[in-house]
Amino acid sequence: MIRDVDGWRLVHYEADILSRLPWDAIDLSPLRDLTLGEGKGGDVLLRTNLTEETLVPEPDGGGQLENAKAPGDAGPDNGGDPVDFFFAASHLLDLVPNPWRGRDLARSTFEALLDRYPTESVAANHVFVLEKLRQQIEKERERLSREVIPCSSGVGDDAFLGRGGGSQLQPASRED
Repeated sequence: MIRDVDGWRLVHYEADILSRLPWDAIDLSPLRDLTLGEGKGGDVLLRTNLTEETLVPEPDGGGQLENAKAPGDAGPDNGGDPVDFFFAASHLLDLVPNPWRGRDLARSTFEALLDRYPTESVAANHVFVLEKLRQQIEKERERLSREVIPCSSGVGDDAFLGRGGGSQLQPASRED
């Protein structure tokens, strides 16, 4: 429970904990050491549309909509960046509710990889990188959430309470 204007209320994760996370403190350094594959390993871009656009077969037997670009393609739709950071951020919205923060996390991750790998390799592995980014953000979000929960010896305005050994509410401790 947390003390609110009208007294004590149940803790809401999104409002009370997630909103207080220091997103700039997320450690993405393990992602800088990712080993990427050399080519397109079988990722397939599938898009549906309600218009009458037709699929144009590619030489390798796949199909792609005319004028459609993969999320890793540079172009005017994503500001000429080699990776579409907003596309990446859209896959992080369930973890990072602010799309601008998600874009920044995706940008820093992909830019670190672009320093080590050619653009084509990073673009070809964008699904793999996004999955690793999601895993790292989940770990970091859990770690930062534990740090954000205010724990004090006394019951202050921001103290979270939990059930102790009995039925009385007691200040939560970091050892839990």
